[in-house]
Amino acid sequence: MPLPATKAVLVKARASAKASSLVSDIESDFIKEARDSVVAAIDDGLSFAAWEDSFTAIADRYGMGTDSTYTEMVFRTVGQSAYNGGKVSEMFGPEGQDRAGYWMFNAIMDDRTTDECAQLDGQIFAKTDSDAMAFIPPLDFNCRSTIIELDASEVDGQKVSYANTTDVGPIEFDNDLLVV
Repeated sequence: MPLPATKAVLVKARASAKASSLVSDIESDFIKEARDSVVAAIDDGLSFAAWEDSFTAIADRYGMGTDSTYTEMVFRTVGQSAYNGGKVSEMFGPEGQDRAGYWMFNAIMDDRTTDECAQLDGQIFAKTDSDAMAFIPPLDFNCRSTIIELDASEVDGQKVSYANTTDVGPIEFDNDLLVV
């Protein structure tokens, strides 16, 4: 039989684990609802200003504080993720694989560009390079980078970066980058 002090430690550890699990579930629900809200707004052609109140209502239900900077970052990051997700689904689907074999990382170069995006800007990858998929933007919050599809004639004579050469079949894009 455990000593009383040991039992108290075990009870506290279990309670802490349950609380942590509950918080994780709530955060997951918030993230999903926020992401779905942005995607629906984009599908409906809504602007940031038209969407902002609905996000504030979601955040309030979950007890999350918001300010305009945070709200705009959520909209921009999820919007960019959805935009690039659509491009990736089309570019890496069966027809896209047949049409063009390469893609290039394209960063917006200004004083807000992260070092990682600046270093990747202009780099070309083969669509068959599965490790290069880690570079599909957005790479961070407020990322404005995108990808550009290139065919063999556009790549001719240029350096192609290879992380590996494992074949990538048609894929579904799933970029979970979102704020918490």
